[in-house]
Amino acid sequence: MAGIDKRRIKTVNIGGHLVPSYMKREHRRGSECLVTYWVDQKLGMRMIIDYSSKLFNNYEISTVLMGKDDFYIIDYLMSRQKSVPDVEFSGHKEIVTEDQYLYLLRNAIVTKHLSIASSPPENFQYSGTFQNYGTLILGFGFWVTLDNLVAMNSTVVIIRGSKLTSSEFNRYLKNWLSGGGSSEIKYLSVEVKSLDLNLVFKDLENQVVLVEKRRQYTWMEEGVLEVGHSYDLTRDDGVTATVNQAAGRDGTRMFEMVVWPDFYGSQL
Repeated sequence: MAGIDKRRIKTVNIGGHLVPSYMKREHRRGSECLVTYWVDQKLGMRMIIDYSSKLFNNYEISTVLMGKDDFYIIDYLMSRQKSVPDVEFSGHKEIVTEDQYLYLLRNAIVTKHLSIASSPPENFQYSGTFQNYGTLILGFGFWVTLDNLVAMNSTVVIIRGSKLTSSEFNRYLKNWLSGGGSSEIKYLSVEVKSLDLNLVFKDLENQVVLVEKRRQYTWMEEGVLEVGHSYDLTRDDGVTATVNQAAGRDGTRMFEMVVWPDFYGSQL
């Protein structure tokens, strides 16, 4: 509690435990949150989860913000509720173990949003299935293969640091056009070192339509993607996807694909 005005410190009773606390203002949101101090942090987290749930009539915990030392939080939540809607695993400078990364993909039952900023080990591979997340964000996606990408049934997929090639994106598009995997995809963004559209659209020249005009695609409540100089591909069932390439970080390229209508029902 160093640096905290002692006059702000209050003792509160949480689950029968008297612990020091103070109110902290969240500047971005303009609200306040209660900060508590526990000798045993794991016990404290369990007590706060139970206390918060009872306070709101056994309401389930909806969002977990965690790091590599916080897997016990997910363990405890999975023991008391079937799933967690939103899990954000922070620590973009951290490397987690293979078991920890696999735990997030396999054991953490996430229904809406899974974001993993940390990196798995360099030799990490995954051949299992993916949950039907609403949104899947991978900060270090070097391990993602074409088979992995096709198997992702999320509505939004964002992958950074991918090793996928232009030829693999070509196979991905052919698979999508045939009605294969990625049936739920609406917005796909993959960061790669380089992107060659000639290879991306190889053997698809008769199906690709160049669109010069700028269009807006709304993919989140506050997310509007400006799509210009893009390429439309339409499946036999009439569903159209727009493919675009954009500049990424540090000279990388972004493979972007959106499927119409957008999240608010807007068509082409």
